Amino acid sequence: MKLRNLIPSVGLLIVACASGGGGSAMYQREIGNASGSDTFDRARLVINRFHYEIAEQDSIPYIRIETYWRPRQPFADEQALGITDAESRIVVTARIRGESELGSIYNIRLALENRVRVAGSPDWNETTNTPEFRQYADGIVQNFKQELTNIGVRRFGGDACCAP
Repeated sequence: MKLRNLIPSVGLLIVACASGGGGSAMYQREIGNASGSDTFDRARLVINRFHYEIAEQDSIPYIRIETYWRPRQPFADEQALGITDAESRIVVTARIRGESELGSIYNIRLALENRVRVAGSPDWNETTNTPEFRQYADGIVQNFKQELTNIGVRRFGGDACCAP
């Protein structure tokens, strides 16, 4: 009797997993470490470079910068799936990793959310994350990482390192 009740439950679980309902179009990567002001400055620079607009930002209890959804042309591999509309947005989060004599050091993460729609459907699908979308997102991440690299080494105060 118990086995008979178990079989439909297992079948439902298999169908749910196969449907892709557990997928996510959220692309997340660690960017690196920076001060709070550098986190804001470099995030804004990259967000503007890729034509996104900041919707909201906060610095308590951690740094969070979120853009508006930006419509974009569907990538070729999305079009091959019947996708006719696509949007994405950037979310930058940074949590304190440690302290230095110059202030807090933040660990920065970037998430790029993707949502798409097929012709004739009013609903957005947020579970599609194609290889071309990931390539696009990789470019944004690499650009942000390069911005952090370009900060370079900063020195404050006198020339104690170079005294004779």
